[in-house]
Amino acid sequence: MGVSVREKTKGSNEWWIFIRHAGERSAQKVGDLETAEEVKKEIQKEIRTGRFDIAAMKAARATEVVKEQKPNLPTLKEYYERFSRGSLRLTVGESTQDIYDNAFYNHLLVASVPQNPDVPDSPSKPLGDFCLNEITRPHLKALVAFLVEKKCSRVLSVKEKDANGNEITVKKAVEFNLAKPSLRIILSALTTCLTNAQREDGLIPSNPALALGKFIKQAKPRHERIDPFTPEEVPVFLDAARQVVPEFLCMFIFLIHTGLRSGECAGLHWPDIDFRNRYVLVRRTLTPRGRLKAPKNGKERKVDLSDAAIAALKVHRAKLQAEYLKRGEPMPEWVFPNREGKPHNMTNVRNRIFYRALSKAGLHQRPLHSTRHTFATLLLNQGESPVYVKEQCGHSSIKITVDVYGKWIRTPDRRAVNLLPSLTPMTSAVAAD
Repeated sequence: MGVSVREKTKGSNEWWIFIRHAGERSAQKVGDLETAEEVKKEIQKEIRTGRFDIAAMKAARATEVVKEQKPNLPTLKEYYERFSRGSLRLTVGESTQDIYDNAFYNHLLVASVPQNPDVPDSPSKPLGDFCLNEITRPHLKALVAFLVEKKCSRVLSVKEKDANGNEITVKKAVEFNLAKPSLRIILSALTTCLTNAQREDGLIPSNPALALGKFIKQAKPRHERIDPFTPEEVPVFLDAARQVVPEFLCMFIFLIHTGLRSGECAGLHWPDIDFRNRYVLVRRTLTPRGRLKAPKNGKERKVDLSDAAIAALKVHRAKLQAEYLKRGEPMPEWVFPNREGKPHNMTNVRNRIFYRALSKAGLHQRPLHSTRHTFATLLLNQGESPVYVKEQCGHSSIKITVDVYGKWIRTPDRRAVNLLPSLTPMTSAVAAD
């Protein structure tokens, strides 16, 4: 006969009561060590006074086990696949769903997390293999630590000199850590998924992913480098495009002179362009999956057109009219149609056309989105107001414009400080006396 306290699994910090009484044995998980010791004293007291009933205790324990049993819950991977096909698809746009898919499949589901974060050197497994009810706050703290240290890589084209001193372009893999904005997006995707599991499906009692952002303060603020064309590079690039892909020259002039996103450019219809008043109405964007939706932020905007953009569009329209007249077909409604009369896939334009023109121009590889950055930085360098650039680019707030393009905003030189009021000659003399 006896009552003892010990960890059933060493290092688990889960303490059990083991009882041998009246020829029977029973075990019960209690909690922490302090609580287990108190329960042990209480049972020993009941045994001494003859009030302890081990059979009743075992029956009560069996009832508790039945109550505690839960149906088999899906793993995080299984649940996300269901969530992404259902609630997520109904509540967000395609681009946001792509962001969530990237966060889960490239970062969250494959993240290596210790099965018992409280035990040093505990075996790890992918977070996607944990059942929803197994994921705890310590697991997610370990996840954040994993993501902050995670090494990612991308291939960049860089300029180097060969053995003869000639400049050549080579591709190099560059390693980088996830930046703070990327980590916020990844954790936000996880939070949204687990909130749906809690509130909509009732699978978990609480969301352990809430307020994880405070653990990423040490992450780098940003890893993306804005890489616009310089004023000297723009004509070099456009001349190269005129030589190797002349049918895309108008598109590239238009992108650089309007700052439109590539999807907004692909989604343009001819009635969106007002040649008389010299502006374009951005009413829609074409997603990478080929669907039309409202522009980013859900608002249409008016963008001024330069003389060069107007001239290029008129030449482009005349060529299209002649081509489709020769075919005996009506001209497409799209401003920049492909050979089948449909809008271009801008990923293909970037990979097959834009990069080709960059190579011909002898310029380093950069994203097609750099045309948008070029538009904004050149305007700011010319002294245009950040407010005007914000409106033309369609930023949701002036803070975005300043944060992204702050170093290109032209500021007055030191002569401005000399215009500040100070002591007049008369007050200076009074002060001297």
